[in-house]
Parts: sequence; C-alpha cells; structure tokens
Amino acid sequence: MGSNDEQQNGLILFMGERTEHALTSIQKYLPDAVYIVTSDKFATSHGRRLKEWAKHYSFRPGGVKSIENLFQQSAVNSILNEVISIKNEEEQMQESNLRWHLGITGGTMHMAAAGSYAGLLLGLSLIH
Repeated sequence: MGSNDEQQNGLILFMGERTEHALTSIQKYLPDAVYIVTSDKFATSHGRRLKEWAKHYSFRPGGVKSIENLFQQSAVNSILNEVISIKNEEEQMQESNLRWHLGITGGTMHMAAAGSYAGLLLGLSLIH
C-alpha cells in the first residue's frame, strides 16, 4: 500500500460462482483494498479466495459481504446497504485515500442494477 498522499484504489467485487472477472480487475486496478459482495452460498469459498489473492497480489482483504435474499425483490436494498457499509467502514478507518471501483461483471442482475445505482449515489467508478 502507498502513502496517504497518493491516490490508491479500492475494489468492491460483485461475485457469483465464477472468479475470472475478479482476477482481471485485481490485475488491472492493482487495488490496495478489496471487498467481495456475494450470495450466502459463496461467502465462505470467496472468503478463502480473498485471503489467497491478498497474499498473491499484495492488497488488504477488506472482507466478504453476503446477501441472503439475493433472488428476492428486497435484494437491491440489501446490496446497496452492503456497498454503503463498505464505504462507511473505510471512511471510519481514515487510513487511506481510496478511489473506489465497483466490479459489476459478476453476480446477478440485481447486483448489476444495485451496483449501477450505488455507483451513481456514491461516486464509484464502475467496472463493466
């Protein structure tokens, strides 16, 4: 991770079962911190992956947020709340100057819609 004076990248990845898009985003954006938003079905396996990737690519693993109601109408609110909670956690740490990127190439259509909305509300750069 760089000093607080230089711009750093934070990465929030929406993920389903596949991981290719996540690795591509990590390699392109060289993040200083990475979070994953996924279904409760994949939370444990993605948590392990996040730790492995953090060691390999030298970033801080922010954590995995799981959405229990991913295939229900209320999922959009849940997804949006998780993205907001990630931003709030990072702002409370006040440890870095992160420019946030949100990967909406994985997960579900609910995730893509909520991610686009979150990007507009919170000023996140969207990765398509």
